Amino acid sequence: MYVNSHETIRSIVQYAKDRGVRVVVEFDTPGHAASWGVGDPSLTVTCPRYSANINNIPLNPTNEHTFNVVQGLFSEMTGLFPDHFFHIGGDEVVFGCWYNNSEVVNWMQRMKFTNGVQVEQYFINRVQKFLHTANRTVIVWEDLFDEGVSLDPSTIIHVWKDQATLNQVRNLFSWIYRISSHSQVISQGYKGLISAGWYLGVQVLKTARSTDCITTRGRTFIKMIRLTASLLRRTNKTSF
Repeated sequence: MYVNSHETIRSIVQYAKDRGVRVVVEFDTPGHAASWGVGDPSLTVTCPRYSANINNIPLNPTNEHTFNVVQGLFSEMTGLFPDHFFHIGGDEVVFGCWYNNSEVVNWMQRMKFTNGVQVEQYFINRVQKFLHTANRTVIVWEDLFDEGVSLDPSTIIHVWKDQATLNQVRNLFSWIYRISSHSQVISQGYKGLISAGWYLGVQVLKTARSTDCITTRGRTFIKMIRLTASLLRRTNKTSF
């Protein structure tokens, strides 16, 4: 296991800054949290029905200790990553794992929560509140938006899904394409960040997803670059 020291993190951030690159950190919560439980099992939920896949394991929202650890970690990281954006994840939370844990079910009943979205809302509210006091703008994956979680208006919605989702937010590039349609994200007053189809890990033509990325989004991305270059030439600009 490799552990990044404070010194290493600072050197990476400075190395990037010297080259005009901003380092924005992401800690995916409350889902994809199995690794948290390796060091402290009380931080995650035990759910036998879902435990075969580590991607199913979320943080334990019933435990105040969970929030103390999250806040402690985020407090430490805001001191190491000075960028005002801070990504807290929020994607692919497996509600079934919460439902498969009696402690969580009993807690939900006491809290009068009837579904996983309400549990997510509770978790996100607490995490966002802390980060706002630390003067950070929160970024979340689009899953929270799609599920109807109420987010602070300052939240950046990070889109990662398929072509249909990309089309919903295509007006983010309307200054290039002159597209007048309104996306769900923008029409509700949020700012958006698009990574749909541009994962570095799916650049090989082996799956339907990666093929779609190259044949559809690849062409769109190339077209966008060409149009951007044309606009820059017209305005005598070499960069944004």
